[in-house]
Amino acid sequence: MLNSDGLLPRDHRNYSQPIMGLLFRRGIRLGKFARINVGKKGASLSVGVRGAKVNVGAQGTRVTMGLPGSGVAYSTRLASHGVRPSSTVAPGGGCLRAMGVLVLLVIAGAVGLADKSPMAALFATLILIVGWVSISRWFANRETAKLVATAEAAAIEEQRQLAAAQAEQERQRNERWTYLCHRYGEENAHKVWNGQIWLGCTVDLMIEILGQPFAVDQKVLKTKTSRTFKYRPIGASRYALRVYAEDDEVTGWEEKGD
Repeated sequence: MLNSDGLLPRDHRNYSQPIMGLLFRRGIRLGKFARINVGKKGASLSVGVRGAKVNVGAQGTRVTMGLPGSGVAYSTRLASHGVRPSSTVAPGGGCLRAMGVLVLLVIAGAVGLADKSPMAALFATLILIVGWVSISRWFANRETAKLVATAEAAAIEEQRQLAAAQAEQERQRNERWTYLCHRYGEENAHKVWNGQIWLGCTVDLMIEILGQPFAVDQKVLKTKTSRTFKYRPIGASRYALRVYAEDDEVTGWEEKGD
């Protein structure tokens, strides 16, 4: 009933406060043993008799059992059996689960309403519990299988990319070896490959091994041209490696600690 202001009383259990002139029911009975509850967090369905009830809603499934009139009751939430957060669930999985639960609820409600007896309602409640657990496990296993398949595919792709990178690296090594042999001969190619200069090697070979120098000092004399190639700077006018050459031939080097 409406009060003097035309609104429902606050303690009225079947209706919420009016919104823009509309009234929304908080509870809808489905016969004697089932009820749909609507709240701020969504809708839920309660099925069972006094002392044994199951509530299924957006927050999960809760089973409550107790001794009527004793004040003693036990309530627990059914485990999700490894179901992962909704962010990892395959598209459409939530809808299929909801449809499966809805079918079970309809069956359970039909059994309870058909005989109008507490035993039938209790039996329907047990069917609901078993059905919910079975559906949750089925969806959990299916989603787990999909996640495992995705992980395996990612691992296979990673291995493929690693193999491709190794093959490309090997191809580049073969190309460099062929280039060194063609330009300097196989004997000098081995020396260049090992990365160590030697007395008498040409400046061209030295640069092939060490790369371009950071700086070069050059002195042009009447009979020869002396050059100092500087590598790995460690301070102002200081270098960890200096290579000395006369004309086009390495005559020595000096290496210091960093």
